[in-house]
Amino acid sequence: MQTPTFRPALLALIAGLALSSSSSAQSTAADVLKLVQANLDKAPWQATVIGKFSSSGGTQEAEIGVQSVPGTDGALRMDFKKPAAMGGNFTVLTKKDAWSYLFVSNQVVMQPRASAKLNDLEGQIAGLGDTNSFSTLLTLKLAGEVGTPDGAAWKLSGVPKKAGQTFASAEVLILKSDPRPLSVSFKDAGGKVVGTLDIQSFKRATLSAKDLLSYPSDAAVVKK
Repeated sequence: MQTPTFRPALLALIAGLALSSSSSAQSTAADVLKLVQANLDKAPWQATVIGKFSSSGGTQEAEIGVQSVPGTDGALRMDFKKPAAMGGNFTVLTKKDAWSYLFVSNQVVMQPRASAKLNDLEGQIAGLGDTNSFSTLLTLKLAGEVGTPDGAAWKLSGVPKKAGQTFASAEVLILKSDPRPLSVSFKDAGGKVVGTLDIQSFKRATLSAKDLLSYPSDAAVVKK
């Protein structure tokens, strides 16, 4: 029997296919975040974010309704129900502006997005709808896959890029079948969980940026 002879071109093709298969299997955190952003940018959506944070003063709960309209002229709105001190407040972010409504004073503070100083919770929630925000907060890497009640999820692990944060590391779970964040957990230097954000009741919604930019007609407006 004659031994088959592989031509150089065929060998090159086989090698190329093997290399392509290997590289496609080796996804990175950046690859996953691109999938997430592309998915979230398809259509408006809304969700409820439930959080718990531990400190020396005890455990604090958070509940925030999030609405997002993607696109250059879109917006992200966060309506705070908990903690009690922020109840009734909301924050709206566009590409250019940041609006903060203060329920106690019935006042809307409008300022350029570039100079707006979001608190830690606002910054973390903004990252759920804008993966670029994640990238500015955390240095992330793909740490495998895990099973969740919603299905298989990618696990991203990261550390804060800025010093002085209230956490030493973070873990983000991304649903594979419908790429979007499921949860974020924050840990201290000893590996103890000090905070969690769970994204619940996610669904596509009929929303416009005008809907998200609304505020009480009798509110005082302050521009900075």
